[in-house]
Amino acid sequence: MDASEAPIPTGMDRIETLGPTVLDQISRAVSEVVEATARAIVSVRISRPGPVPSPSSVSAPGIGSAGSGVVIEPGGLILTNAHVVSLASSVRVTFSDGLTLPAEVAGSDADTDLALLRVRQKGLPHLHWALPETMRPGIFVLTLGRPGGGQIAVTTGIVSAIGRTLRVASGELLQNVIQTTASLIPGTSGGALVDARGRLVGLNVAAPLPAASAVAFAIPADTAQWVTERLLADGRIVRRNLGFAGQATPVNPCLAGRIGLAITRGVSVEYLDTDGPAERAGLARKDVIVEIAGRPVHDLGMIQRIVAEPDLSDALSVVAIRADRRIDLMLEPQDASPVAAGS
Repeated sequence: MDASEAPIPTGMDRIETLGPTVLDQISRAVSEVVEATARAIVSVRISRPGPVPSPSSVSAPGIGSAGSGVVIEPGGLILTNAHVVSLASSVRVTFSDGLTLPAEVAGSDADTDLALLRVRQKGLPHLHWALPETMRPGIFVLTLGRPGGGQIAVTTGIVSAIGRTLRVASGELLQNVIQTTASLIPGTSGGALVDARGRLVGLNVAAPLPAASAVAFAIPADTAQWVTERLLADGRIVRRNLGFAGQATPVNPCLAGRIGLAITRGVSVEYLDTDGPAERAGLARKDVIVEIAGRPVHDLGMIQRIVAEPDLSDALSVVAIRADRRIDLMLEPQDASPVAAGS
């Protein structure tokens, strides 16, 4: 008897089916979140003057599959990325049931890469905002998008960091972004980052990273909610330049107590504009800002919201920690050009 005729050893002739495992529970939970949220995710298609390359398909000149969006109000409000609809002459959104509607750009904010769209449709399925305190490293998240107007696209991961600063393809710095291990599929920029309960914790944003990179980024929900409210209420967001970029950082409670501060977090200064407002005020790299205009700050989103208030004084008090001591400064922001709704 040659080797080809040798009997198969007992126990190796078949693979037994396993019983229920913890992976089955995880799979069911993920499927339930997708089923509960997918109808609020739309595909965003645009027209621009002249040819527009489409990353996912060959299309007619001037028309392309730009990205995804998230319905945030049943009356027809949709969030997406500002770069997705930049310079668009027309915008159309496609819903999960195939319905396609024209959309108006109700507002756009390049500093946060967010744009607000409006469609004439009522009773739309929409996502609910997550509370800011639920956002922390380690929580399980899903990215959802609808590339090319087709089926829902999903990836999973965890929040790996918060309060990051990101340089996007345009060269602009996006501050206070969420970093996740849930990678982005092409065409899902502007889609949703949701938690295990299907709550909207952020808006996906594309970044010029190597294809093998294991991280993705999102604009946090509290920033997106604030931008939406300002565009709806005022029609524009007035920016004041402080001349620095930074990221959230913990503060040693013992040090904070010793210098008379009841805080546990602040914003570390990582970059200063040469001769900008922050540098002229006396701030230095690695200073940790803990208070602006009399209000505690623990991430860049809070600073952005404070300095965008229209009735704020021309000079802002700043409290920071340098090494092991407290410093008090006065900072005079530079006026920036307002970002108008629909621009």
